[in-house]
Amino acid sequence: MQALPLLVAAAAVSTALSAAPAPQLWRHGWDNVGQMLLTHGKNKSGVLTEAESTFIGEHFVMHAGGNCDGAASFSPHSHEKSAVYNAAAVRRANPTIKTLLYYVVHALREIGVCSDFTATWVAHPEWRTLNSTGGLALDARGRPVPDCSNPAYAGAVTDHLFGVMSVVDNATRAPMIDGLYSDGIGHAPPGLSPAKSDAWYRGCRGILTTLQARLDTAGHGQMVVVNGLDTDDMLPEHAAAGRGSMVDHLGILQFVNSTTGEWIPELLHDVLFNVIRSPTNAGRMLQLKTWPGTLVAPEKLVNNTQPKTLAGIQAMVGKQFNQALALFLLVAEDKDYLGYSWFWNLGDFIPDGGPDQTVPDGFFPELKCPLGKPLGPPVAVAGSKWEYTRDFEHAAVVADLSRHADTKVVWHSCHALQQ
Repeated sequence: MQALPLLVAAAAVSTALSAAPAPQLWRHGWDNVGQMLLTHGKNKSGVLTEAESTFIGEHFVMHAGGNCDGAASFSPHSHEKSAVYNAAAVRRANPTIKTLLYYVVHALREIGVCSDFTATWVAHPEWRTLNSTGGLALDARGRPVPDCSNPAYAGAVTDHLFGVMSVVDNATRAPMIDGLYSDGIGHAPPGLSPAKSDAWYRGCRGILTTLQARLDTAGHGQMVVVNGLDTDDMLPEHAAAGRGSMVDHLGILQFVNSTTGEWIPELLHDVLFNVIRSPTNAGRMLQLKTWPGTLVAPEKLVNNTQPKTLAGIQAMVGKQFNQALALFLLVAEDKDYLGYSWFWNLGDFIPDGGPDQTVPDGFFPELKCPLGKPLGPPVAVAGSKWEYTRDFEHAAVVADLSRHADTKVVWHSCHALQQ
């Protein structure tokens, strides 16, 4: 499998996002929910098969893989070549789909394992973060940590990622990769001085900021998308780092009482109205990642009450889709996209027929229900602290932020649900 030729921007760029005009936002339609659906699943068996890429192209408008996704299909292992290969595959089924490269600049998830950058990393031991005693700073798994505050490392990894995102489709001459998905900005490893910890964090954010500025200058509408926008205190950091963010825990984990499984309405209200609908995000693309049930840990419901069979999980995932969709539609605008899954593998997003498929075989019929444009913003129910409604041309959202069962989408008419 050969890489496509590179398209290299020659213009000098600034590291500030304001240095170049903001690109047009990615916007979806409102005919049905299928027009706003994203997948972020890792294909554990290698690069996408034709059946998998066709299904993704026909049912999603945005696709990203996971860490080291498909890298084993290349020799040496190459996460980047896999991402370009998969992008080309899904575009054959859907030429307008947005494709994202998963890559973490502040850890060794790709850099130290499966990246075209790995050999460069190995050749530069001076790029490893040192703790306050001069020893190697290590992550929770005992691995060294890239030093984002080292200008040479920051420049080299930024150049590498810009090069990958400059690989073009020979037919359209447009970049194969529309966005970089960064799993957060990063937390400094333990053992650093406060000054070093701050410099490390700012360096990691600076890599993303610089990359976004270079992408803006290239003028292809590409984005840096940063995970972990779940609290309003992170808004300035995310806005400085990239044009997009993922709200990863919509309605689960820190928004759920781990003992009772009930939503914590104060925190849920905050992420819905003070984070997602914040004026800071008015010009930014958001991915809203929703989940089935009341997850208090990955793949675990409160009191370990999740189904114990794959068929049971699939049934629950199908049943809970309406509720997750209701939370999304309550606050979404046309630059916000929906993710929904039990976990992060490909079989959690598409019915791939594998042994870990948690998606129902029939997928989600509600994706075909007529929706229509929102008729206005969410409206608080008079006399209630946590209840909201929102009307669409062909549906209505009824939400109670303190109760699961009372949050739902009500369709005016949907033949897909009657089949």
